[in-house]
Amino acid sequence: MRKNARSWAVLAVALAVSAQLSAQDSSPAKPTEPKSTAGAKENGGVRTKGTAPESEEEGVATGVGTHFVSTNTPLVNDQGVFEAIITHRFVTPVREAGGQRAFGLDTGASIGLGMDYTFVKNLAVQVYRQSVDADYEFALKGTILRPTAVFPVAVGARFGIDWQTADYIPQKYATPFGQLLLSVTLGDRVTLSAAPSWASRTPTGHHAWNVPVAAQIKVTNSISAIAEYIFARASRNGDPAETVGQWSFAIEKAVYHHRFALVIGNTSATNVDEMIGGDFVGGSITESNIRLGFNIVRQFDIATK
Repeated sequence: MRKNARSWAVLAVALAVSAQLSAQDSSPAKPTEPKSTAGAKENGGVRTKGTAPESEEEGVATGVGTHFVSTNTPLVNDQGVFEAIITHRFVTPVREAGGQRAFGLDTGASIGLGMDYTFVKNLAVQVYRQSVDADYEFALKGTILRPTAVFPVAVGARFGIDWQTADYIPQKYATPFGQLLLSVTLGDRVTLSAAPSWASRTPTGHHAWNVPVAAQIKVTNSISAIAEYIFARASRNGDPAETVGQWSFAIEKAVYHHRFALVIGNTSATNVDEMIGGDFVGGSITESNIRLGFNIVRQFDIATK
């Protein structure tokens, strides 16, 4: 009963945040405009380096933030912006939970807390912890190329370490990983992305390679539809049984310095080592059942004036 109460309490808080964000968007106070790049208003005030400076043409990737659903975009925030993120993925699939357990809302969840701080131009440090397996992720992310109206391509890179620390894990481990982050934006409305990724170790395997792909469609100036797919991996010596492809879909609402996304998918993995191997305990090793979840992002401008 206590676990159910906690799950419902978390969901209630998320819905309250969403309602508050919508209220802010419909009748906002007039905050001081941030020193953002072109298109920041259309991006809900979320300050990313996704667009050209004001001296250049506007309208490039104005709906793209630092993350898609669970994977990273090539973009970092403006220098001095601190970003907090909460991810929540119900572990029990909808079909298994059924209506008696509110299609998974009454069950346990994989909860992630993270931060992202851009300490110099185009370079951010990221720290994230996911509750299942007590998996920490420490990363350095950089934007190498920002999209412009003439050349709407973004390139970034991300390197870090995943560290599983839960007491119940027979063999705790820390594994390095690397990602090349690529995207192209078409007509300032559709963004396509690929992220070739490698991790030295996964929960049950070693030396995993994969290429997560994503697509984001700007439905309105503040609402986006986002889809992600991580390819299945064939079994190898020392690796788990063959996995199925992992997919996620989200509807995201962006308002001033906030993002809220409702998520469905067949995986609850959010760390690199757990996503690219497909062997996360809450992931999609042998089945394609649907799980529910959400993301909350809040930005704070702490740059020195």
